[in-house]
Amino acid sequence: MQRRLYDDIILWKKAEERKPLILRGARQVGKTYLLEDFGKREFLQTIRLNFERQPNLGQIFERDFSVKRIIQEIEVEFNTKIDPQNTLIIFDEIQQCPKAITSLKYFCEDGRDYFVASAGSLLGLKVGGSSFPVGKIHFLDLYPLNFNEFLLALGEETLVSFLSELKIIEPLSENIHQKCLDYLKLYFCIGGMPEAVKDYVEKRDISRSRELQLDLLETYSNDFSKHAGKTTAIKIQQVWDSIPKQLAREQKKFMFTEIKKGGRSKEYEEAINWLINAKLCHKVQLVKRPEFPLAHFEEEGFFKLILLDVGLLGALSQINPQILFQETDLFKTFKGAFAESFVGQELLCFSKKLFYWRSQHEAEIDYLVERNSLIFPIEVKSGQSGKLKSLKTYSDKYSPKYRIRISSQNYFLKDDFINLPLYGTQHLGLIE
Repeated sequence: MQRRLYDDIILWKKAEERKPLILRGARQVGKTYLLEDFGKREFLQTIRLNFERQPNLGQIFERDFSVKRIIQEIEVEFNTKIDPQNTLIIFDEIQQCPKAITSLKYFCEDGRDYFVASAGSLLGLKVGGSSFPVGKIHFLDLYPLNFNEFLLALGEETLVSFLSELKIIEPLSENIHQKCLDYLKLYFCIGGMPEAVKDYVEKRDISRSRELQLDLLETYSNDFSKHAGKTTAIKIQQVWDSIPKQLAREQKKFMFTEIKKGGRSKEYEEAINWLINAKLCHKVQLVKRPEFPLAHFEEEGFFKLILLDVGLLGALSQINPQILFQETDLFKTFKGAFAESFVGQELLCFSKKLFYWRSQHEAEIDYLVERNSLIFPIEVKSGQSGKLKSLKTYSDKYSPKYRIRISSQNYFLKDDFINLPLYGTQHLGLIE
């Protein structure tokens, strides 16, 4: 599978002051696959230490952090000679070996000739008292396949190339627009988890994809029990199960009373942070004022949560994928929760944090995006029509350069108003 992040890993390889790499992401988003594919294509040799399957490999890091000695012991363990310029060393499931994490500091200081790349899930949840070597590691975040990557997996290279070459905002032909909407409907069913996508590409059976999604949800639930205390695990599961219901509400601000009657933030704060640190959901933070930089104006305690993958949202919501796929009105069943979650996922491809704005009089802008020192308001609409009261309220108050709607309608630009189709969220980059 072609992944957008591959180009970022190439840049890491070429960097003059290269630091060891840690590739972060939720379980089964394809971290190991991506690094091994990178190794096969860019190096003569790849050595992978999997600290989960072979915990004894952790002993290599017990004695001290001499890079020379660590390399020698790896060579003996794998019965091979490591050529620094032609070997990729992968520390897989590195969260299982805190001292391997610490060793990255010394690879940065004393072993920059070596290409060391690590992959880890649940980082920060199992490393105990060991801290990350501050300033000594290059981090990259991998998410489920975005819509373009999904199209590439389905063999639609020409369509992806066509979309990526768009330079101005103007309507596409109705045939291409409808084709993209049909694929978007399929993406909403299957999502971007690599195993589900791979299985669909091979079998073309949506019901099998749902089975894999349910298996993955079970894996995540097992992680709650395995990596958190019993009481915390119960709360994590409660928060996790409540997310679809939270997103289905018109006012999507996270409400602790939706978890249980009388629920309070203090009771569930640790559980929410656990899910966010595990990359299983993402926080969309309310800001007091839409001023640059947005992070300086966060409203503490007010946020929304979206799942890591829109396909898993359907599985967790227990919505039959066949019904979703066969629905003639694309968003009759999906409604706003799926559309808003999808846009959030797409925005994470080029934005590290997500923000939204809400007035005291119920007007709500689904997302705010910073670009070139400007802030663009985005309202997400799940269907063909919909009033833009919130955009108008925001515009009257803050006079943004552009008002942006993302919906199932075609590309459209008039004066300061822009409509992007949901599948064209990527083209926010065209707006300046």
